[in-house]
Amino acid sequence: MEESSLVCALTWVRRGFAKKFPQQFQISEADMAQMKEDPDVRKKKKEMELEEDYDEGDNLPVFVAETTEDIEKIGNDNYPMYFDEDSEEEKEDYTIKETDALVIAGKIEKNEFSSLEIYLYEEPTCNLFVHHDITLSAFPLSLDWLSVAPASFQGDTHRRGNYAVVGSFLPEIEIWDLDTLDVIEPTMVLGGMQEVAASSKKKKGPKSFRAQTTFKPDSHEDAVLSVSLNQYRKEILASGSADHTVKLWDLSKGKCVVTYKHHADKVQSVKWHPTEESVLFSGSFDKKIHIFDPKQTQDSMNIHLPSDIECATWDNLNPSNIYVSTEDGSLLGYDIRNAGKPLFSVKAHAKAATTVTSSAGVNGMVATASLDQSIKLWDVQNINNEGEPVLVIEKNFKAGKINCGSFYQDTPWISSFGTAKGELILWDVRENDQVAEYFASRVVAPGN
Repeated sequence: MEESSLVCALTWVRRGFAKKFPQQFQISEADMAQMKEDPDVRKKKKEMELEEDYDEGDNLPVFVAETTEDIEKIGNDNYPMYFDEDSEEEKEDYTIKETDALVIAGKIEKNEFSSLEIYLYEEPTCNLFVHHDITLSAFPLSLDWLSVAPASFQGDTHRRGNYAVVGSFLPEIEIWDLDTLDVIEPTMVLGGMQEVAASSKKKKGPKSFRAQTTFKPDSHEDAVLSVSLNQYRKEILASGSADHTVKLWDLSKGKCVVTYKHHADKVQSVKWHPTEESVLFSGSFDKKIHIFDPKQTQDSMNIHLPSDIECATWDNLNPSNIYVSTEDGSLLGYDIRNAGKPLFSVKAHAKAATTVTSSAGVNGMVATASLDQSIKLWDVQNINNEGEPVLVIEKNFKAGKINCGSFYQDTPWISSFGTAKGELILWDVRENDQVAEYFASRVVAPGN
C-alpha cells in the first residue's frame, strides 16, 4: 500500500538561535498591490462574483483584501477572525526556550502537498510537537540549516538568523525564514526557471513574441538532491543535483560561482569537511565519491563504491574518515589518507541503507537506518576479525520505512529519523542503560 505522507529530509537547529516568539508574516502594501493585479487572483475574484449566492464582502480571497490591516482580520478560511488573548498556558507551550531543540522536517502529504514542519523537542520532559510549518511549492529532497541572516552577508557584520536551505524536485534552492509564522515566500531563491520572450516570425506580418520557459543562468537543470553549507564561510553553499553537477553558491551575491562536472550520474550527497574549510566531497550514482579542494581541484581523489550511494557523512571527531551507506544495505568506512581499501564493510541492512550519521560528541558512535524499518547503532572504532564494526543495538520503532536521519549537534546522544508514514522518530540512546554504559568513556567535551 502506497504511503499517503512521508518525511524525506530533515536537519536540526542549534540551540539559542530561534526567536523566543516567532513573528507573524506581514505583507507590504506594495506586495498587496502586486497580488491584486495577479491574473489568478483576479480570475478567482471574478468567479466568486458570478456565483449565485455571492454576497459582496463575504468569502473574499485573502489576497484581494484592500490593506494589510484587512489581512490581519481574515483567517485561513477567508472569514474574519476575532481572537481573545492567548492564555498563559498557550503562550508557554509556544514559547521557544533556549533549552528547546528544533528539528526541521521536509514532508510530502498525499503526493501533492509539500511543507517544512518545525518540531519543538522539550528535552527535560521528552515532549515533541509541531510548533509551526511552512508550505513549499515542490517536494523537498534535501535540507541544511543556516545560522546567518542572508541579507547580512552583504555587510561587514553577519547577523544571527534561523533559516532552512531547501533542495527540491525543482531545479532551484530556496532559503526560508524559520522565525516567521505563515510566511508565503522564501527569503532567497538560487537558480530555477524563468520566462523569456522568444520571437516567432510568421510568413506574413511582423514578428510576434511568446513567453518561453528556460533555466536561469548557472541554475541546476534537474532536482537538487543534496545541499551543504560551509561551516567556516556560511555564505558558501554546495549543492548536488540529478543533472550530474556539483555547484558552489555565494549567498552574499545570490548566485552560482562555479560548477563541477566530475560525475557521470546523479549527485546524491555533498558535504563540507567539518574542520578543513576548503575540502568537500560529493557522492554519485556513478559509484564514486569525489573528494576535492575547490581551490586546488588538481589534488582531488576518488573512492570507488561497490554499490549506489544512499548517504555519506564525515566523522565529526575523526575527520579523515568518511562513512557511506548504500543501496544494497551496506555500511562502509574509509580513511581518505588511504582510501584504496575500506576501514570496514558490513551488510548492515536487508534493504537500502538510506541514512548514516555520526555523533558529534560520542567517539565512534554511528547510526544507520533503512527501508527495512530498522535503526542500528554501531561502534566503528572496534572492528572484528571479519572487518566489521560492532553492532551495539538495533531498534524497530514500527513507524515504517526510514528515509533520513541525523544526530543532534548539541546533545550527541539524541538522533531523529523521518519515515515513509510521515512520522518523526526521536531517539535518545541513553534510555538504554547498556548503550549509555558502553559509550560512557567516549564522550567528548564540547570544543575539544
